[in-house]
Amino acid sequence: MRSNALLAMPWSIYRGDTELVRHDVDEWPKELAAYQGLEELLWQTEAALCLNAQAFWYKRRSRLGPIAIRWLDPSTMSPVWGVDAITAFKRQVGNATSELSPEDIVYTRLAGISETTPRTAPAAAAMSAAGVLYNVNEFAAAFFKRGAIKATLLTVEGNPPQAERERLKAWWQRFFTGINKAFAAEVVSAAVTPVVVGEGLSELTNTELTATEREEIATALGVPHSLVMSNAANFATAEADRLTFYDMTVVPEANSIARQINAQLFAPAGMRFEWHPQELTIYQADENERAAAFAAYVNAGIKPSIVAQMLGLNLPEGVEPEDLDPEPQPVQLQQAAQDAAGTQGAQDGQGHATGAAGYSTGRRTTGSIAGE
Repeated sequence: MRSNALLAMPWSIYRGDTELVRHDVDEWPKELAAYQGLEELLWQTEAALCLNAQAFWYKRRSRLGPIAIRWLDPSTMSPVWGVDAITAFKRQVGNATSELSPEDIVYTRLAGISETTPRTAPAAAAMSAAGVLYNVNEFAAAFFKRGAIKATLLTVEGNPPQAERERLKAWWQRFFTGINKAFAAEVVSAAVTPVVVGEGLSELTNTELTATEREEIATALGVPHSLVMSNAANFATAEADRLTFYDMTVVPEANSIARQINAQLFAPAGMRFEWHPQELTIYQADENERAAAFAAYVNAGIKPSIVAQMLGLNLPEGVEPEDLDPEPQPVQLQQAAQDAAGTQGAQDGQGHATGAAGYSTGRRTTGSIAGE
């Protein structure tokens, strides 16, 4: 799930501000032919980080730069540390051992508190819970393999010699062990009493136990439980958990991988690898909701800078929330605007008054003429 989620994120390779290739490219440029297997490498890298906490790429190089990038099995690799840095990488395949230069390897790891070794892999943290489920499955397989018979002691009267006990044991195994002997019947004349001391399949139906172990595994791997077990209460909960999965697990891991492969692979070649998680549908929907909320809050009279902080908007580099607020006008302009508004109001009042007086005079004149 983590590898697939990582690979679902759009990405690009840049030289300066020029985009050279995108994740959905159909045909790679010739200058980037060495990187055509990048998607597979990214998937394998995330899987290796989950299982081994480190990953290794091999750069096959010429004088002009890398001509191919290929995957190396992490179980065959180990870094050789000097006083301050890695001096070589040791690779062992079978009985063959070789040393590779640090310039030939792209080394990605989960940084921990140790100077030379990565932190514990997520799968190792989940191993205890996984061991419980593994042993449950092994018990079920062994149970049917021995003919669906619980672990049993055979008791006999008296104190038979060792040879007799071995013969009785062989007889029991011959007639009752094996799935093809399940529910078989046998008639015995000796006084043999079987005593059940083991458990059967009914004891494996503790769903609370297995559900707890599965949740522990998912937690150790940073995957919300609802995405693993499909037990989300509703669609909104599932979408919220998926967004949390990307925010808390996938995107931080992707950024860590990008920093390491840029420093060791792309930057020396004058290029840059960059993820675009904001292009994912789940983030697009979230951005639409935040845009609507932003407009609603601003229209309600709240300062844009405050709304931006309330909604946690990601502003471009160099832009502060305060820059979103309208710039206040200088005092002189404000005073001039107020004076202009006052003058206009006085003129409007005078015009209304003159019109009213003229109308009144006209009526009196008209009345006088009529009277005469």
